[in-house]
Amino acid sequence: MNSQIRRLASAPLLRKSKPDSNDDGMDLFARALAAQKAKAKAEASAGSANANSNAPKKENQSKPDDLDLEEEITPEEEERRRRWKEQSEQAERKQMAGRGKGIAAVAAIALAGSYAYMGQATNEDKETGFSGHHNRVRKFLNMGAKSVVEPPSVKLLPDPLPEPYQRPYTLCLELNDSLVHLVWDKDFGWRIATRPGVNQFISYLSRYFEIVIFTTSQNFVAQPVIETLDPYHYVMYSLYRDSTRLMGIKHVKDLSCLNRDLGKVIVVDTDPENFQLQPENGIELKAWKGEEGDIELSKLMKLLEEMALLATIVNLSDLRPLLKSFKALSDSPSDPWSGWVARKEQLRADFAEGERRASNSGTSETTISAPAAEPSTVASLIGSITGALFGGRGMTTPQNQQPAAQPGSNVSGSSLKRTNLIDLIEHAGKEEYALFLKEQKEQVKQMEEAKKKHEEEQMAQLQAMKDKKLKLFDYMMGAGNEPPAAPAAAAPAPQQS
Repeated sequence: MNSQIRRLASAPLLRKSKPDSNDDGMDLFARALAAQKAKAKAEASAGSANANSNAPKKENQSKPDDLDLEEEITPEEEERRRRWKEQSEQAERKQMAGRGKGIAAVAAIALAGSYAYMGQATNEDKETGFSGHHNRVRKFLNMGAKSVVEPPSVKLLPDPLPEPYQRPYTLCLELNDSLVHLVWDKDFGWRIATRPGVNQFISYLSRYFEIVIFTTSQNFVAQPVIETLDPYHYVMYSLYRDSTRLMGIKHVKDLSCLNRDLGKVIVVDTDPENFQLQPENGIELKAWKGEEGDIELSKLMKLLEEMALLATIVNLSDLRPLLKSFKALSDSPSDPWSGWVARKEQLRADFAEGERRASNSGTSETTISAPAAEPSTVASLIGSITGALFGGRGMTTPQNQQPAAQPGSNVSGSSLKRTNLIDLIEHAGKEEYALFLKEQKEQVKQMEEAKKKHEEEQMAQLQAMKDKKLKLFDYMMGAGNEPPAAPAAAAPAPQQS
């Protein structure tokens, strides 16, 4: 209906030959056009009043009827579109096939070149022909795979230092979640949180152990962290992921490649799978995720200190039985301190039992206080405790193995009393720690004095530059430096007549 009205409105009006012949028809056309305009106006006003709720309906109703008519597709047009689609897909397949052939050709050329390069013969190779070339290629590939899976060397650390610079035992520490915790922040990137007591832990244990940071992190991530954590170089060496052994998807630390005696190596890690090749050398530490008030490093420091003192006094050549003895008594694998405390109580009880048996049997005993004990006397007295430490329960010393009383020792008649070794190492640990704190205070004082002196020298140099009105470049070029005084001429020797 609308289309018909529009066509009539756009058609040219014919001049009426007779004014009264077509009045009814023209009036009908005018009334229809006016009714259509009134209807459109009413719909527009109703749509604007309900714009929020009836906006889609208004849009659909305001569309002309002729826009709702879909264009009819003829069979010829449909066939043309189908052929065009097939041709486009065929051209695309040909293009992809051409690209694939080009990539395959480049890959084949690269593979052939690599095969020729990897099988190059040297002056030492005696095999010739295709079989020799193929064996060299296979050897080259095996070496490449070995470099990824195995450590780069069977000696990751240099040879031990000569006495007395080399520590008797080696301590390998994991970095992540043991000493520090790395946190990623979208605003600041990687941020480092240091575990409570880590600086004192490293500096104090360096008195007893050769400290090595052995981490599964990449070199470019861990090295800046270690340099910030240890500015005074208490850490002797650092090993990273490229020094581990790849087992499946796990990077494992192979302690046999450290170039150290395995009996004198301890590894501390939060994941026992990282030292699965030598579990008897490992101490599992509770992982730290940034919690405040953590004291695990303080307890571990005390444990390792007493263990080192005990091993030094007894002159242990293998720490692994000692590690096994207290790890079996731990409340959990990640709480070695509880096992160490339980083992010390066992040793105290064994010593008291040995003393009771000795007193009942009337065996002569030796009394030596810990501070006044002579080294030779202590070494001879701890034989029975050493046996209990590695599984033996008897604490008494046979008559023929008892030490003779040393000059200055506390002897009561023919009865001498033995010293409890646990009390001895605890007493020695307290004295050593007090000495460490004293030395640390002196070191801090010396550093502050050196820093103050350096600042005073810098201020004096700046003041000298200002007095001479020199710029920094002139001062660096030596413009403000006074030339050295010429040596005094030697007096002429008197002439002899």
